Amino acid sequence: MIIIGLGSNQEGREGCSYLENCRSALSRFSSYHVRVVAVSRWYRSKPMPVSDQPWFINGVAQIETSLSPVHLLRCAHAIEHDMGRKRMRRNEARPIDIDILDYGGRICTEQQDGITLPHPRMHGRGFVLYPLLDIAPAWVHPVLHKTARSLLDTLSDEQEGMFIE
Repeated sequence: MIIIGLGSNQEGREGCSYLENCRSALSRFSSYHVRVVAVSRWYRSKPMPVSDQPWFINGVAQIETSLSPVHLLRCAHAIEHDMGRKRMRRNEARPIDIDILDYGGRICTEQQDGITLPHPRMHGRGFVLYPLLDIAPAWVHPVLHKTARSLLDTLSDEQEGMFIE
């Protein structure tokens, strides 16, 4: 199972809403031979780390592809770029953010393949874990060997997800 995360907290081109940005990003994957299998509900969440920038719309999707993790990441970055994301500073507001959260349980360090799997901070982010429960309630973290539900139970109340659609 390949799982990606999507988030937006900045209007897109032509005034697209955060939710429209996320949906548009998902639809663009088809041109890279990536099939979207399932999509979570969408959640409104505080920026992490906490800042004064706008709140995010976040969700996750299960996808299928024959692309390697590195090539999938390149496609995600190309979609982000095409949608107007400029990587100036870490954790800045952005029209779209796409992360590979889990790629079939693979464990990779950045030194091995230029990518870290599973996503190194996903286990501490309610905006990833809540939507993950929507599409893969039995999912288990490949390194920590804990379910999304048990990881959520360890988070503070301030990380509660807010379902929006």
